[in-house]
Amino acid sequence: MMRKMLTYCVIIMSRILDAAHRICLGLSVILLAVAASSCQPDLVYPDDHTQPSYVSASVNVSFNWSKAPDADPKEMSLISFRGAAQPVQFQFVGREGGSLMLSEGERSFLAYNSDNEYYTRGGSWADFEVFSNQTDLHTFSRMFASTRSVPKTRGTEDQPVIYEPEELWTGNVAHHWLDIVSVKDTIYIPMRVSSYVYNFVINNVKNLKYVVEVSGTLSGMSESVYPSTGRPSDTASIIPFLMEKSGDSAITGSVRTLGHCPLFDSGEYYRHYLTVYAEMTSGEKYYYALDVTPQMHDLDHLTGGNTEVPIVINDGLPLPKPIVNGSGMQPKAAEWYNVDIDLRP
Repeated sequence: MMRKMLTYCVIIMSRILDAAHRICLGLSVILLAVAASSCQPDLVYPDDHTQPSYVSASVNVSFNWSKAPDADPKEMSLISFRGAAQPVQFQFVGREGGSLMLSEGERSFLAYNSDNEYYTRGGSWADFEVFSNQTDLHTFSRMFASTRSVPKTRGTEDQPVIYEPEELWTGNVAHHWLDIVSVKDTIYIPMRVSSYVYNFVINNVKNLKYVVEVSGTLSGMSESVYPSTGRPSDTASIIPFLMEKSGDSAITGSVRTLGHCPLFDSGEYYRHYLTVYAEMTSGEKYYYALDVTPQMHDLDHLTGGNTEVPIVINDGLPLPKPIVNGSGMQPKAAEWYNVDIDLRP
């Protein structure tokens, strides 16, 4: 009997000690949490906007497409700039926008469609660029790859060759104060067209039936765009693009660009040359330089938000009839023959 009583006492004491241990452990966790919270600085300054605020809340983002109603990007990027802090980038599916978490304070925003192959650089709102990467003419066409050197039109030798850019829309908002209150703030980003297509038509081309392949380049074009202003950069570049025969006497081709460069420091524009490269059935290669600067700088075609620019050239190209039957001197495989054409009236 005594032995059973002792056993019961031991069991009861063990349960009492176990319960006491759990109570003490719970109190310790509570005390640690209180101590930790008391050591954190107060980061909320609702009545003093001169102090930093780390209060975060959900914010609406809405992209306004009234100036580009036909835009259909599959993905949008929004970059938030706040003073000297590292920019923060957000992604949205589709073109409408969505919600994101941001802290209170003054911010500036840039937006562009990120569903195409573009590159970006710049760490501040003003110098952030969306650009097309450089390439080489030899990689563009079999006609160029088969020669040791590809000539450029006189005066454009120092201009780099870039990939033809894809569709680009950009937008910006500067100095927007986010006030985290009970009503959700909305950031409206007005979007604009930042890429333009030039559709070239060259009529009255002689001996077109002897042409095996034809390509073109357009010089003096910007390699990038600043979303903060929508302004193209001042780095003149050359964009290669495909051209093709149309009927018996016309050559056509379209090229997308990021706009053309602004004025030189001297007050003069870059010249824009449409250079047409043609390979004949005999193996001869010709390139024709056409100065299309007046047509490129005529802004009437951009009124009404039109993003496609028609440029028609009726002066033609004087392609020669190839040498046949083995008579005459045969051209060297890597040799190009240059013809400059003056389009001025």
